[in-house]
Amino acid sequence: MIMGVKLAKISVIIPCYNVEDFVARCLDSLLKQTLSDIEIICVDDKSTDNTLKILKQYAKQDKRIKVIAHKENSGVSVARNTGIDAAGSDYLCVVDPDDYVDADFYEKLYNKITSTNADVAHGSFIATNLVTNASWTVVYKPGKKYIFAHWTGLYRRKFLKENNIRYNPELKNSEDTLFITEVVLKTRKIEYVKDAYYHYFHLRTNSLDSQSFSHSKAMSLLKSWNIKVRLIQDANLSSRDTNDFLIQVVAKSVASVIKFKDFENSQDTLDVFKFMVMLYNKYNVKKYFKKEFGSVRCKSIKRENFDAFMSYEKQRLYLFGFLPLVKIEKMQSVRYIKLFEIIPLFKLK
Repeated sequence: MIMGVKLAKISVIIPCYNVEDFVARCLDSLLKQTLSDIEIICVDDKSTDNTLKILKQYAKQDKRIKVIAHKENSGVSVARNTGIDAAGSDYLCVVDPDDYVDADFYEKLYNKITSTNADVAHGSFIATNLVTNASWTVVYKPGKKYIFAHWTGLYRRKFLKENNIRYNPELKNSEDTLFITEVVLKTRKIEYVKDAYYHYFHLRTNSLDSQSFSHSKAMSLLKSWNIKVRLIQDANLSSRDTNDFLIQVVAKSVASVIKFKDFENSQDTLDVFKFMVMLYNKYNVKKYFKKEFGSVRCKSIKRENFDAFMSYEKQRLYLFGFLPLVKIEKMQSVRYIKLFEIIPLFKLK
């Protein structure tokens, strides 16, 4: 209570930029929350479509909605930080404008965080690929506190302020995973509500899930990885926990990017490879990379041979059309031939 004004129980922050086709669905889901005592802070990051107009229309219909309009486009991190600064509640959360939440999502999280005196309460999420229309549910497991997304969480505002945790405005992408990495490394207590669901949609046109990375986004990605490594090193974790965090938070991201993403700048591909070499040779992540890339390809990582790594090819010969009999792996002019994919037969140069 501040000067007779009753505070909302939670503040929901929505960073918005050119989301006229999605934001109404998001707002509707928030207005239908069973926890009605909320404030909804919409930060428009200088949209060029009808997003701001839609936000203002909703604000006229419901006093719980507040609209902040940036005078210039500053990026999603700045928009989220603007919302954090404007939040008047003891607990806050972030929802992306092209997603939505179940009607009881925030009530369940609020009840959990207040009853347990936790710093963070996290739910689960249902992800939908907008290209294939396939959906799958991600349920968090207690003890594995590094595997969740930032938008499934409700955060104690005091905890964020005391630890100076904010979204990094210098990053063009990966700002969300950096935020949550810092949260889980510094929190004293996280609680989970596995039956509270956030609905996440990805591969939207112009989203950060696009296949190709520009140079600026590639630089942000590398910067984010380096900051995460430093945070993990400085967290005074056990050797086992340090390795687990490095694999889950950094190595998995590196492997996924190399396997599934393209870079507009060829030098960025080389820089990502160099970062992977550093991880492989400096930290205890070799087993993970061998699982992802195979022992043959990992030889090129160990030897820092970028050309060999990129030239890697693989083919299989099947018995009866379905039983893998022979696997042939080729790097540059070298062929490795294995029986049943595990028994080395010979190497050809």
